[in-house]
Order: sequence, then structure tokens, then C-alpha cells
Amino acid sequence: MKDSLAAETTHLTALADFAARAYRRPLAEKEKTGLLELYQKLRKKGVSHDEAFRGVLTRVLVGPTFLFRIEKAPPGTKPGANRRLGTRHPAQLFPVVVHTR
Repeated sequence: MKDSLAAETTHLTALADFAARAYRRPLAEKEKTGLLELYQKLRKKGVSHDEAFRGVLTRVLVGPTFLFRIEKAPPGTKPGANRRLGTRHPAQLFPVVVHTR
């Protein structure tokens, strides 16, 4: 019993570390607590450790923080400052060199 409890704690720590890598940033304390609370809620419903762990892992992998990478503009940049770049045709940005013989 003591060994399984220690293993569960180790698994949950590893899961939190994985979530931080998956989100490509350190986890906020609120996020970490939310994942652990989900695990505890599943365990109280009688779900096994493996199933509860899978449930939390699934939550990490289907969350928008994992699925989408949101990039923020550098400080001091006005919104739409690079608008010209976004409206240009790719051929204008990356000219193709035509090889002739």
C-alpha cells in the first residue's frame, strides 16, 4: 500500500512535468492544482489509478494550450504593425529563381 501511494505521487509529479513541457512553458499553480484535483475527483468516483492518470493525461493533450501555440507580440509593438507583411503574396516574399539553360 505504501509503495503504491509513493508510485502514484511519482506518477503525478511526472505528469505535471510532462504538462509543462507539452504547454511549452511552466505550469501556473492554478493549472497544476486543477490537474491534481481532476485526478482526485476521478479516484473518489472509484476509478483506478491508471484510468484516472489517463483521464488527466487526456485533458492535457486535448487542451487548447497544447493544441495551439499562441505567440504574443513583443512589448512596445502596435497591433497590426506587420500588416504589410501579411497582405503580401508569397511570391513577393520568396521570389523563385528560374533556372534557364
